[in-house]
Amino acid sequence: MIVALGDIHFRSDKPYFEKVYGEFLRWFRDWGLNEEDNILILCGDIVHQASNGGIVISYLEEFINASRFGEVHVVVGNHDKKMIHGKSQLAYEFFSQKDRVYLHDEFSILRKGSDEYWLCPYYLGLDGNGKTMREAYSELYKTPHENVKALFGHFGDPKSSFQGATDCIENLDKLEEDGVKVCLGHIHTR
Repeated sequence: MIVALGDIHFRSDKPYFEKVYGEFLRWFRDWGLNEEDNILILCGDIVHQASNGGIVISYLEEFINASRFGEVHVVVGNHDKKMIHGKSQLAYEFFSQKDRVYLHDEFSILRKGSDEYWLCPYYLGLDGNGKTMREAYSELYKTPHENVKALFGHFGDPKSSFQGATDCIENLDKLEEDGVKVCLGHIHTR
């Protein structure tokens, strides 16, 4: 089974975040879906900011070590990767040193048998084809997708965010009409 979580936003700048983190970690460790036969996809914004002090790094370390998932795929969110002093920084780059943890900071396809899952991270600027995130992802419905079971991304959808925003991806409904499940992080709605 593929399981998705997003927008955890680990942070330590207020005293109550430590309690929130402790409760989250207890829940995650005991979660019935946290088992080796399942795959976890994290849909971005694992941290609240890309540059973190020691306590947030320790949260990340405890969190990823508490995973029993057979694989963990991390789709990078807008809070996770920043330019700091001219250098791109990913808050949890050390995850790539862990067995069965895969970081996705550009569009990629996860294949399981004949099934495909599209992993669509947040990005600024242009991709390798000279397209913005909005342009590239809004055209995904044109790509053959008969084997695609789900799209996991970190951006907005017109149904849940501001129409026309640069991080609002169009045409996701066309994928859904063809049976592709769309699972997004990024927009925090109540």
